[in-house]
Amino acid sequence: VFWCHDGRFSREAAAAFEPLVLELRERELPTSAPPFVPGERMPMGITPQYVFQIRHWSHLHQANIVGGICEAFARATRPRTWAWLAWRVLRAFPWTLRRLLGGFNHRGRRSFIHPTASVEGCVIGRGVVIDAGAVVRGSIVGDGAKIGQHARVLWSVIGPGARVAWNGIANFSVLMRGAETSFPGVQMSVVGRDAYLGSGVWHLDTSFTGPVPVRDGERVVASHQLLLGIAVGHRGFLGAGVTIAAGREIPNGTRWIDDPARMATRIPADLVDGE
Repeated sequence: VFWCHDGRFSREAAAAFEPLVLELRERELPTSAPPFVPGERMPMGITPQYVFQIRHWSHLHQANIVGGICEAFARATRPRTWAWLAWRVLRAFPWTLRRLLGGFNHRGRRSFIHPTASVEGCVIGRGVVIDAGAVVRGSIVGDGAKIGQHARVLWSVIGPGARVAWNGIANFSVLMRGAETSFPGVQMSVVGRDAYLGSGVWHLDTSFTGPVPVRDGERVVASHQLLLGIAVGHRGFLGAGVTIAAGREIPNGTRWIDDPARMATRIPADLVDGE
């Protein structure tokens, strides 16, 4: 396996590529054999590791989400994990569903989880703050990230220092280092480094005419995904009230605001009572 930085491959340049070694940890899954295969069983190789071609932001989104699920699957099949879970189950007595699901968390040092927050099946980094009433499920939360009050983070990857503001959501999304999203939040999206989504930023995550279209270079092509949000570039800024269609990408370092003509910028001094 070779790492191709520019996404191109040629036999002549192969000698200069940096080789990567992947330990696939393949396991055999016995399956019923098709009629044309001798025998009743046919072993099928499965592995918790995958190789993705990353040449578009939608690939980056898919790799993060699938990678998180594969990591959880790989951890669940390790014998030491079962021993660790047995110890956590004993500690969770008297048993309740919330305490049992919370036993599946991996929690870093100096992290704070409010007693009223619900955190289930997550990898929590060091110094993470999860505030009151928040729900975090099946997600990876990087060091120093903050999940605000009553926020919802479901099956997402939250980078180091990123923030999901009060009452915001991050569903099946990727927030890179230092990114911040406000209410209502993001779904099926990628938010770049140090990007900011203001309050009331709405984006669509589906197309009612088929797969969500995305831009690939100079072309607009089908993404082959019926559900796909948006990509906000590094240091991108989306002001309050901006609406973005599904599959769109915001260039790095740009600022997007609603039409100023739609906003009240000055209240007349002679405004009559009741107007």
